[in-house]
Amino acid sequence: MKTCDIVSWIPPPPAEAAQPDRSSPPPLGECFSGDSDLSAGWPSPTTSNMSMRTSRSTQAKSGSRKVTLEELAAASPPIVLHSSALPDDRHVGAIKRIVDRLNVAWVESIPAYFQKRMVEADPLGRPLPSNVFDYTKAQKTPELDDFWSTVEKILTVAAACKDNDEDEMAWTFEVARRVLKLARQLSGADKLREICIQNQAIHGDFLSKRDLSNKAIHRRSDMALQFDRKNADVATSLAKRAGNESLSPLTQRCSARRPIACGIEIKAAGGDDLGLVPPEPEVPLMTIGWTVVGHSWSCYIAVLSAEGDDRVDCYGPLDLNSAGTRNPSGLFSLLACLEFTYRIYGYGSLDWLDYSTRIFWTVEEGCRHNESNFGA
Repeated sequence: MKTCDIVSWIPPPPAEAAQPDRSSPPPLGECFSGDSDLSAGWPSPTTSNMSMRTSRSTQAKSGSRKVTLEELAAASPPIVLHSSALPDDRHVGAIKRIVDRLNVAWVESIPAYFQKRMVEADPLGRPLPSNVFDYTKAQKTPELDDFWSTVEKILTVAAACKDNDEDEMAWTFEVARRVLKLARQLSGADKLREICIQNQAIHGDFLSKRDLSNKAIHRRSDMALQFDRKNADVATSLAKRAGNESLSPLTQRCSARRPIACGIEIKAAGGDDLGLVPPEPEVPLMTIGWTVVGHSWSCYIAVLSAEGDDRVDCYGPLDLNSAGTRNPSGLFSLLACLEFTYRIYGYGSLDWLDYSTRIFWTVEEGCRHNESNFGA
């Protein structure tokens, strides 16, 4: 099994995909009926996840080190990050379409009812253009009040994590999972669920190798979007496949049989980011991935080189209207971009499940505070 053969496929954007049952996501506000249970399906960060934290801390202290961009570019197959220029002229059009969609994702996405509250919450924040507000939602409703309460909770918890210098476990469970769940509710992408994969290893066949030693460059990620087997469409697609066939690059038996679509790597505030997501070879289909460092969320787009070799070109980080959890405007920008991510995976065709073990990967980040799991 070659590394270059194990890549992901992103369905077409929702506008191009057939939607027989759900032509559009549910109206904003219908997702909210009071405080939702954000802990469903997640182990408690103060109990069972302590073993994860201990494991990762021990790993960091036992000699793990950050893999440099130079090493990744020299690996086999190589992974090359392009921070400014587009990776390949033949990919410019496809990448630009995704970037344009992300940049306009928050147009008419913020209920106008929140305008006054946003100014009160962040009086020194920059004024937002009027086109980002949805003026059909200018009146108070219980659903919008619940929505704003969720936004306030995320901002409050994120600020506390920063002020208290919390580690990546807190950022993952207290901030990132809340943001992702809220974005999923807004998108209506009911085929997906966000899951924690912090303590799960990736099979070596999915990893680039160091050219000199031929050793795999070991990586892990913190979270991922997982296709929900409880969804009828997902269950039907999975039923077509062999029962024991691997659908995921993860080594844990249960996780290997649950297809995942997008890796998200999280570090505490003060870390630095390195985002890498190898994609499907049938250009111009692209793969989107996210990295999180404290308040800052960065999006990357990757594609297999158009030169016909195994090189993965990764473009980013993208400047997406200051998306993050530092203030209300940044959070609404982030939610809109994540909604787009959910819709790409959640509203598109699931035909990719009929391909032979085609999976996404990988989003990685290093951290300056000895928390890196690179090379572990």
